[in-house]
Amino acid sequence: MQPLEEWVKTMAVERDREARRLALSALASEHGRAGRGGLQGSFSIPGSVAAMFRRSNEQLDALATVPLFRGLGRRQVRLMERAADRVEKGPGAVLAKQGALSREFFLIVDGRARVERDGTKIADLAAGDFFGEMALIDGDPRSASVIAETPLSLLVIAPRAFAKLMAAVPEVQRRILVGVTQRLRNADEALTATN
Repeated sequence: MQPLEEWVKTMAVERDREARRLALSALASEHGRAGRGGLQGSFSIPGSVAAMFRRSNEQLDALATVPLFRGLGRRQVRLMERAADRVEKGPGAVLAKQGALSREFFLIVDGRARVERDGTKIADLAAGDFFGEMALIDGDPRSASVIAETPLSLLVIAPRAFAKLMAAVPEVQRRILVGVTQRLRNADEALTATN
């Protein structure tokens, strides 16, 4: 097993263990069944726990429809999901600030944001779009600011996890490269049109 897969698997097992422990603890205190030996008697999984696992599968299915992940195997999408933090931001939140040293990769799961350079809007982003890859690749400060226009649901991947994921899921690396190339072409065309 590759180091990234081991790390992701360990993180997932720890999250699952903690979720089960909390759910069982809540259930035990709710029903007064905690004794010396722990949970006693028969019980069923409460709806909130079942809903949590259902949401996890729905989240995975939703991620599989994002263009960056479309066509990848479920295992690969799960690797991406487990390495990312799910973040919710409100309208007006600054996700990336031009000139700042920041190294996170962002994928918009739901909502809209605008991209500004020197205070001028240069692009719109929506569900399925990503940003932050340039600062991760070259280590330079952010080239633009990204501001939420609506409530946003994002996946945020830290630099170390991003590097490991790119090695473990090379197809995503290729897709990010295609996205960067498309942005470069669009910028080149816009520059040529103004001259």
